Amino acid sequence: MSFLSRSPVTQALVVFFAVFLPTLLLTPAAANPNAALQSVVLQILLVALVPLAFVHLSNLDKRTALSLRPITAKSFFWCVLLAISALFLLDEIALWQEQLTGVRASLSPEIQRLLRADSALQLVWIFFALALTPAICEELLFRGFILGRFLETGQPGQSLMMSSLLFGLFHRNLAALLPTSLAGLMLAFVVWRTGSLYCGIVMHVLVNTWAILVVNTRLGEFLPCTHQPSQVPVGLLVICVLGVVVAGMQLQRERIPRPCQQDAPQ
Repeated sequence: MSFLSRSPVTQALVVFFAVFLPTLLLTPAAANPNAALQSVVLQILLVALVPLAFVHLSNLDKRTALSLRPITAKSFFWCVLLAISALFLLDEIALWQEQLTGVRASLSPEIQRLLRADSALQLVWIFFALALTPAICEELLFRGFILGRFLETGQPGQSLMMSSLLFGLFHRNLAALLPTSLAGLMLAFVVWRTGSLYCGIVMHVLVNTWAILVVNTRLGEFLPCTHQPSQVPVGLLVICVLGVVVAGMQLQRERIPRPCQQDAPQ
């Protein structure tokens, strides 16, 4: 396969379109009663396996190509703080977008019905199907393979922007393109900064889980901005900005200690 030896950017785009184009036809409608199950199958067989297959066919080192570097406890803590802080900032950006353009980026009624659970068991299934599985599979594709290929050009700024824009386009929702791309930029920054895809997975799971909690709890009574476009309280906004800045500064590639090896017998 000749395209396997082409530039890293070409490889990234080939894999993106190899996943994106089939999803245009295969992604189930939110109103489909089997949408969650079909989404899991699509995520695993297409979003995750295509980049994994490409890495294998290209004879790339899997750990290096996909940034499969262990996550430290320190990085885990800052990732959680950054994700929680960014959630409210993204809500505020969605409000600004609606006020400036009239385009609403909040969850559609169909998506809200898909995320709503009638029992604890169904809630566990929704978490697995719509929070955990997409987080792992999409991170493998976007912050693992695609970002890794772009970074091979030696231009991190452009690499972060391009991978984030492709992430936004992948979700096929023009109204949510801005907040989705910004979320992708945050995830790309974290993976680039730490060198660990697992950091991106942790944050992606938190973002997806937050959407499920918003639909299935009474958070809207305390934070109206989680249910409808409205101003995030100024005090909370300031705290979140500080959280993003501090967490972003603290995240860095740490030295992973290797297990001590016993001395060979004399």
